[in-house]
Amino acid sequence: MNNLSAMTRYQISKVYRRDNPSKGRYREFYQCDFDIVRQYESMLADFEVIVVLNQLLDKLDIGTYEVEEKGLSVETADRIGAIVKKRGSPFEILTELKAEGSKFLENCGSVAALRELDILFQALKEANCLDNLFFYLSLARGLDYYTGVIYEAIFKGTTQVGSIAAGGRYDNLVGMFSGKQVPAVGVSLGIERVFAIKEQQAKDRNQVVRATDTQVLVSILGKDVISASKLVTPLWNANISAEMKVSKRVMDHITFPKQKGIPWMVLVGPLRKGV
Repeated sequence: MNNLSAMTRYQISKVYRRDNPSKGRYREFYQCDFDIVRQYESMLADFEVIVVLNQLLDKLDIGTYEVEEKGLSVETADRIGAIVKKRGSPFEILTELKAEGSKFLENCGSVAALRELDILFQALKEANCLDNLFFYLSLARGLDYYTGVIYEAIFKGTTQVGSIAAGGRYDNLVGMFSGKQVPAVGVSLGIERVFAIKEQQAKDRNQVVRATDTQVLVSILGKDVISASKLVTPLWNANISAEMKVSKRVMDHITFPKQKGIPWMVLVGPLRKGV
C-alpha cells in the first residue's frame, strides 16, 4: 500500500483470525512476525528466515522442536506418488527425488525446484541448521497464497500445542495490494503457545510462575519520591529489575509485592514511637 519494493522487518503485535478457531487456536492472539520483502538471489531469503526461526527457538529454550520443510500441495503429492509422502532428513529425501527414474525429473518446473532445494539445504548445512530440520512434501498449509517452500515448527514436548511457528514464500501477496510484483518470505511465531510451553515447564519444575520479572521493590512509606529515586537508580544501573512504590498506607507495601510475586523488598519509612 506504501509502494515499498524492499523491506526487512520484524514485529510483535496482536492479530486476528478470520476462520473459526479450533482447539488451541484463538480468535485474537499475539504473534511475532519476521519478513523479507525484496528481489533476491534464489533461496537467499528462504535461508535467512529459516535460520532466524532456528535461532529464535533455540534462544527461547523451550525444548525439542522440529522444523518441517514442505514443497507441494496434497493434490500434487497424490498425483506424483508415494515417495513424496515420506518424511526424513532433507538430503535423504532430496536424493530420492533426484534418483534415476524419478517423476520429478520429467518436468522442468520440478527440476528447478529440486535445484533450489539443494541450494537451500546446502546453505542451511553451512549454518548448522539441519539438526532439527525434516523434509515432508505431502503436507500443505491451509492458506492458499504461498508460492514456494513452506515450513512449520512443531513442539515435541509434553505440552499439547502442536505447531508453534509457520511461514513460507508468498511472492504474489504484496502485488495483490500494490499492483507491483515483489517477492516475499516470512515466518510467524505464536506467542501464546510459547507461553503455554514455558508455564508448563515451570510447573513441571515446581517453579512459581510470577506475574512480573521484577526482582526488587523499593517501598517508601510516605511521599518521598526523591528517596525512592535515590534508592532505585543504583539497582537499575546494576541491571537489576526493580520497581518503586510510594505510599503512606502500610498495606499497600505488603499486598503489592505479594500479588506480583516480587521476591525482595526494601522498605524505608519513619519508625513509630516505642518501636
